[in-house]
Amino acid sequence: MCRVCGGELSARADDQDEVAIGKRHDIYYDTEAGTTAGINYFKERVTVIGVDGLPGVKEVSEELLEKLR
Repeated sequence: MCRVCGGELSARADDQDEVAIGKRHDIYYDTEAGTTAGINYFKERVTVIGVDGLPGVKEVSEELLEKLR
């Protein structure tokens, strides 16, 4: 289970233990140098459009196009 959202996780072949999963999780949520830092960098400089990627391609496309109008 994801420690942040509680969602189901799927493991990569190289992430079969809790230490490896924890390390990848820590890198993603590192606000100084991780993925989250990159996301925040761009959010401060450009317009970011968020969409829910769980529905099908058609629904996601429609939501994105609506937000671009």
